[in-house]
Amino acid sequence: MKRLAIIGFGHIGASIAGALQNEKVPTEILAIDRDPEVLKKAKKRGLAKETSTEISSCHMADQVLLSVPVKSCVEILREVTSSMNPAALLLDVASTKGVLLSEFQQIGSPVRYISLHPLAGTEKPGIDSARPGIFEGMPFLFFPVQKADEQALSDVDTIITACKGRKIEVKSVQEHDATLALTIHLPHVLAYALTHLAEESSGTLATDVFSLAGRSFRDSTRVASSDIQMVHDFLSTNTDQTTTAIDQLIDHLGRIKKLLAAGNDEELKSVMKNAQKLRKRL
Repeated sequence: MKRLAIIGFGHIGASIAGALQNEKVPTEILAIDRDPEVLKKAKKRGLAKETSTEISSCHMADQVLLSVPVKSCVEILREVTSSMNPAALLLDVASTKGVLLSEFQQIGSPVRYISLHPLAGTEKPGIDSARPGIFEGMPFLFFPVQKADEQALSDVDTIITACKGRKIEVKSVQEHDATLALTIHLPHVLAYALTHLAEESSGTLATDVFSLAGRSFRDSTRVASSDIQMVHDFLSTNTDQTTTAIDQLIDHLGRIKKLLAAGNDEELKSVMKNAQKLRKRL
């Protein structure tokens, strides 16, 4: 039986543990978290067989999964790799990879390492929002970093299969961070901008804009409720890619603005129809 240490038993970490338990994967979960209350809940809900507040406890594990915000991953990486059994497999679910993998290379650890990223979850953080079903049918990215032998890849397959995710291999760290800047980081930035715009507009209009917000606005700004530390970490560790994505969005907004100003209905409808067609690819 494998022993998996999950460092950071929040929304994603606890959800993965729940998926493994639901699928009866022969794995013993060791929950490692600095919050004793989180560990009590992990034990009470049957999500972990053992718990600890100490990172060094991961020395007992066959697999170690980092499930904390990316800056925290970087901060604890040296302690984690020095505490791990050299034969164990290191995993992470960080939202950006460049800064984390750069730190790993500087440390020079000999451990096997595969980086993961399930494109799932909700804006609600913490173990109380953990749901094993959040991964079902969703892309589950993986990127072999070091010594990804057959056993390591098999272990990753077991986790992704238990989560019922769609396994997708990413070819490079650069590809991952550039793509996620568009599909995850930019939507968060847009949600922040829209909510601030609504607040500013409320000061110049006769009514509270938020009181008139429909589903479109609610859907577009949902991720503004996400955990601030987590989002701040992935935005501030992927600034070049995210600012490039913002510039590209501004270009597209400018194009639509010109079409509206010119009353170019046919071209505007063409842009809308093409977007509608592209959206069906999701």
